Amino acid sequence: EALGEMISLFESDSLIEEVRNIASYVKYLIAEENYKPSQICICTRKIEKYSEIFREVFRQYRIPMNLSDRFALAQSPLINAIFSILNTISEEYKIEDVHKTLSSNYISMESDIDVTNLYEIARMNRISGGKRQGGKTYWLRAFEQRMQLLKNQIRDLERGVAQDAMQLFDKKTELNNTQKAYEDIKKVFKELPQIARSQSPSDFSRLLKAEIIKKFKIREKIIESYLAAKEEQYNNLVEKNYVFEDLERDSRALAELLKLLDELVFILEERYPKQSFPLDEYINKLKNTVIGAKYQISEKQGYGVEVT
Repeated sequence: EALGEMISLFESDSLIEEVRNIASYVKYLIAEENYKPSQICICTRKIEKYSEIFREVFRQYRIPMNLSDRFALAQSPLINAIFSILNTISEEYKIEDVHKTLSSNYISMESDIDVTNLYEIARMNRISGGKRQGGKTYWLRAFEQRMQLLKNQIRDLERGVAQDAMQLFDKKTELNNTQKAYEDIKKVFKELPQIARSQSPSDFSRLLKAEIIKKFKIREKIIESYLAAKEEQYNNLVEKNYVFEDLERDSRALAELLKLLDELVFILEERYPKQSFPLDEYINKLKNTVIGAKYQISEKQGYGVEVT
């Protein structure tokens, strides 16, 4: 009976509502009951079901937290950015892959590319890209045909007795935007790695390390973000710790990917000496490895609410 007075049962309609209710109660304990965050422990039956929700909600509520579960490598934005490049070149420039690659904050292109314009003009011309449409060739041909059509329409409008000024302006604007998109996609083709139909495991390793991670300055992006974060002014320590946790996650995720890559290359070279494989096969093998992988950041003893 005494124990029953210490235990309360609450029902929630979903996992996210459950975690939000927990976060509200934790805020109450800290603000009204003078608990320190490190004096609070949240125990779950299956932490893997809750991990990402706790990370998202506690960050919104600005509650410091020490989560025992490791991070899923496949959910790392940095890892997904690297795979977006691999997917772009292996699937021969599907529009969604191109857009993901160019929109990523982790990838530094040398050329000045108007990503929004390129995506909008491609969608306007129903360019989906990919192997089925003919890859690079189709992108270029579709833009060239559209530019020629627009030039013809502009010429006819300019020759007309009663010119439609608004229509003429719209056609010229579309032509300029299409020409910009045409030049930009050529820059993308030039900057992204050119791949052989078949390559050795060491060639694939070199592609990932030198022609993607090094060329697009992915390590440098992490370092730049770290240096910028050090100079940033934060409203509170909790906000600062979450920012630096994100940076540590990026760094450790990249290290874990490179470790898995080295292991994959070693196994393939041991089992199939002097053999080459298509790029798609390497990507699928690496993806399958990444899906089951997790990584850990450094624990903060005595910091925040313990979630386990």
